[in-house]
Amino acid sequence: MRLLNAKSQKLEYFQSSETPPYVILSHTWGEEEVSFQDISGSETLSHLKGYQKISRCCQQAVTDGYEYVWIDTCCIDKTSSAELSEAINSMFQWYAEADMCYAYLSDVKASADSIVKDSELAKSRWFTRGWTLQELIAPSNVIFYESKWLEIGTKISLRNTLTKITSISSQILDGGSCDSCSVACRMSWASKRVTTRLEDEAYCLMGIFGVNMPLLYGEGEKAFLRLQEEIMKRSDDHSLFAWTAENMQLYGLLAGSPRDFSESGNIERLKDEPMSLPYSITNKGVQITLQLVKSSSVPLVSTKHATKKVSAFECRKIGKYFTPIPAIIGLNMIVALLNCQMSDTPGQPIAIVLVETENRKDYLRTHLHFHLISPLHFSESGKAKVETIFIKAQYTHSYSLTTARRSNSSSHDWCKIRTPPPLAYDFFILEMYPVHVWAYRESVLHLALNPRESIGRPAVLLFESSGYRFAVLLQGKNRRFYADIVSCRGGEVARDVSTRFQKELEPRDCVSQRLSQEKVVWVSIRNCPGGHVAVISIHSEESPTELKLDKMSLSDKSTDLNRT
Repeated sequence: MRLLNAKSQKLEYFQSSETPPYVILSHTWGEEEVSFQDISGSETLSHLKGYQKISRCCQQAVTDGYEYVWIDTCCIDKTSSAELSEAINSMFQWYAEADMCYAYLSDVKASADSIVKDSELAKSRWFTRGWTLQELIAPSNVIFYESKWLEIGTKISLRNTLTKITSISSQILDGGSCDSCSVACRMSWASKRVTTRLEDEAYCLMGIFGVNMPLLYGEGEKAFLRLQEEIMKRSDDHSLFAWTAENMQLYGLLAGSPRDFSESGNIERLKDEPMSLPYSITNKGVQITLQLVKSSSVPLVSTKHATKKVSAFECRKIGKYFTPIPAIIGLNMIVALLNCQMSDTPGQPIAIVLVETENRKDYLRTHLHFHLISPLHFSESGKAKVETIFIKAQYTHSYSLTTARRSNSSSHDWCKIRTPPPLAYDFFILEMYPVHVWAYRESVLHLALNPRESIGRPAVLLFESSGYRFAVLLQGKNRRFYADIVSCRGGEVARDVSTRFQKELEPRDCVSQRLSQEKVVWVSIRNCPGGHVAVISIHSEESPTELKLDKMSLSDKSTDLNRT
């Protein structure tokens, strides 16, 4: 590695076995930084804004009794891709082996009495950058300096403040191994940090996970996928898959960014976990062995939205709990149990909801993860089955669950689905077929009303109530929407029901289906004059509250319909 002589400010090269004691600088880049070419030339450097930082770092090192310093701006020849790749892959180790690290916070200023308040320290840009994360964790000794090189404190003396700012535990700041924290926890440290280059979101984390990989600037988000694949090669920690995303859509098993782990800081390995079987990336996706349970059998609580009010189509009631399992698909859903847990709910495994793809040979996942309420109930009852499956590592066709695709309809004809409010209903939606006509968040179904269009398969909403399954069939024809309700056979899914009923539905305003001696489900439909819009009510009483169409909605088909 190259080191800068603190007295002569000339670069010197050392073999790894001959490296002398050195100080290393941690900082954020600014304007007119001194490069390798600048420091190697014969011209003076005092006119460059970044030179003052190098000069003061060298002065401080000499004062502390050190002859050499390492500074990333000028000790790496960034015009050489090979040297840059070697440096980035070695950087965590170089910071760890330094006798001392100076963390220079150029945007922090001490008060008149040379004191920096914790609140001012927390505002520093240094705590928002991706590369400074490993520069905080790797060195044993870190001294923080403000803009005029007045000492603020050390990593040890500021331990509690640093933990509050970064969410990194004091054990890690005291020199504990990163491997003592789950993969998800380590990812969460970087979830609120940014880098100038998109690829550096992954490259700056290599040392924290103990992996190495070649640099391919220009690959974009693929860098973070490659990082996760490298982590999988050395770890069987399922918390790598315990992430959440803001957009309600289908995803591959692997996250798209460290930001997806912002809610995963308190995830840890299960204390008494069964031995995890190896898993790997294949040309069919991630081949992994997991405990799988049908989604209709699992009491779950979202780790992100457990206390948030959600609509009837976003959750189902299980005792006092609500399960935010989105009704997003016309295919099978299963719940996969991971070998990790939330630290505040020990013994309750994290679970992710998987979706069987169209070819029924592999799976995608939804945007949330959950924690299981009573795991023993499933293992002892035999509901959980251990299976080896393929889950797509990345899903590139990013289908949004909040906006329906209308490729099969020349006009924007639609009907609004209504169910009782969450606290009142005793049935919940399992799935929808076909998915492309269903706008999940708005509970809107887009059906073609072209009178010349032949009647084909009906759209199907599949429900479950106290162990009974029923399906609501919906069709649009001649500027009217038709509905029917049928019982399901055995393990039928929504697609099977749609295949079974390939005929025109009768134009009835209200239909019912008896599920048991005590329970009858009703479906009412109200078409607006002139077609295009309807409200469909699914309820458990013979005379539901009257359905009314908001007149304003008739002039704007995207406007919500009100039920009063």
